[in-house]
Amino acid sequence: MNETILFYATIIIFGLIYIGVALLPRKQIKSKKDYFLAGRNLGVFKATCTLIATQLGAGLLLGTSQQAYAMGLYGLLFTVGISTGLIILGCGLAGKLRALNIVTTTQVFEIKYHSRLLRKIASFLVTVTLCGILVGNIVASKLLLKSLDFQSDFFFISFWLFIIVYTMIGGLHAVVLTDLVQVAFIVIIFGGITIYSIATSSFDFFSLSSLESMQHQFTGHLPDASHLLILLAMPALFALFEQDLAQIFFASRTKTVATATAIITTIFMLIFGLIPIYFGMQAKLMGITTTGHASPLISVIRAVAGSFMAIMAVSGILAAIASTADALL
Repeated sequence: MNETILFYATIIIFGLIYIGVALLPRKQIKSKKDYFLAGRNLGVFKATCTLIATQLGAGLLLGTSQQAYAMGLYGLLFTVGISTGLIILGCGLAGKLRALNIVTTTQVFEIKYHSRLLRKIASFLVTVTLCGILVGNIVASKLLLKSLDFQSDFFFISFWLFIIVYTMIGGLHAVVLTDLVQVAFIVIIFGGITIYSIATSSFDFFSLSSLESMQHQFTGHLPDASHLLILLAMPALFALFEQDLAQIFFASRTKTVATATAIITTIFMLIFGLIPIYFGMQAKLMGITTTGHASPLISVIRAVAGSFMAIMAVSGILAAIASTADALL
């Protein structure tokens, strides 16, 4: 089957699934609390899947593999940074946020410090930040499609309009349900490709001596210590006040659910984050070249598992971008 037809067919099928799933919870929405916070009734499973979905974006998959291609194992710093922030949340901050019974992180300034001015300033800064992340995801999706010669402006615009529509249809309820589908698809696709690649690869990634030997091939590309610290600290600090993360804690059923969600997500991120690291390093070891600052992820998957799985991987990355974007919206 033609790659273009396969790609569009996959996206259309998932689009129909998303719309169907988004329509399911409409009867449950009877108030603003139901729409924005899913009635503050998310259990551990749904809250965890939604929290994971907010982190499985272009940054984790494309960005981390690109960093691993340049720096080897040090590319894991971004994921470790996110996980550090989630650990701090899991150690009590997530539970405290849930206990406040607020809707946005900026309300903390008004409730705790009795300052509407601080809340307005914080709201402005958060809005600018989230818009920046959203624009980053839009650009990432455009570059991803361009790298594969899928350059239909109609499809690109329709893709983003579709994300807006299904998010608006069912509010956080719809986001949670579609995130369950997206996370399952991403884990199955990338988990399956990784297992297949490890089973057929000539590189030994499970030996410390082999990893040390491989890492020597990246030493000439390592940044200085200050840059490495920034890679670690920025995602960790941002996780502490990120509105799309906090909204999930606000929507959790109890403080215990919020805390458990943060801890489980941390464990998942540390494990899943090894996948783009693996493919980024493998691309370098296989001699796969990239142009500019392009990610090697799709190129190495195509080389290892073939065109069909590469198309599935692209669909998975778009699902990851959508899962981040709908949380921002």
